[in-house]
Amino acid sequence: MISQEQIETGQEVYSPNILKIYDIMVLSLSNRFIWKSKKKITQTFFDNAVTNNHLDVGVGTGYFLDHCQWQQKPRIGLMDLNENCLQEAKKRLLRYNPEIYCWDVFQPIELENKFDSCSMNFLFHCLPGSIKEKLQIINNLKGALNPGSTVFGTTVLYDGVKKSFFAEKLMRFYNKKGIFSNYGDSLSEMQKLLPELGEVEQLSTEGCVCFFKLTV
Repeated sequence: MISQEQIETGQEVYSPNILKIYDIMVLSLSNRFIWKSKKKITQTFFDNAVTNNHLDVGVGTGYFLDHCQWQQKPRIGLMDLNENCLQEAKKRLLRYNPEIYCWDVFQPIELENKFDSCSMNFLFHCLPGSIKEKLQIINNLKGALNPGSTVFGTTVLYDGVKKSFFAEKLMRFYNKKGIFSNYGDSLSEMQKLLPELGEVEQLSTEGCVCFFKLTV
């Protein structure tokens, strides 16, 4: 069973100081040289899946929303348990007047004014529990989404992907510190479990990173 302490440990690392270097250290350097998946690939994936009525879960710094090629001014929701991340992303996206939801995604949510798409970029590998427990978050979020919405995202997998020596070492370090919790997160489990949650539109890997998209 996932404890509240485990949930808080995975997100408390994102302090204001860490967020100042997040884009460079994580999105640029780690993604490209350790996980072997360039951020421009994630941005293209994001741009192709997002709608103008969009909820972002696990917001980081709001980088991909900030660089998204919107067709018109969007309605954006930001959902995270970490207030630092929410404030950083809000500041970056102030021109869109984003809606803020400080929420534990392991708990079901119900919104009156629902969204048409939902992104979860680099979220699951930071969450405690098995991949099955993490994927149930998608069911928790259905109360915030209109029928037929697109749910998409990325996660760093431990099993079923090619890992370099440095990727293996860094994942083990992050797991030990509680920053990652992706031992047992595998491509085969994603392939088995995602169809239970919606109609899978894409499931692919680039380096250690898994890209998923489904209609719910």
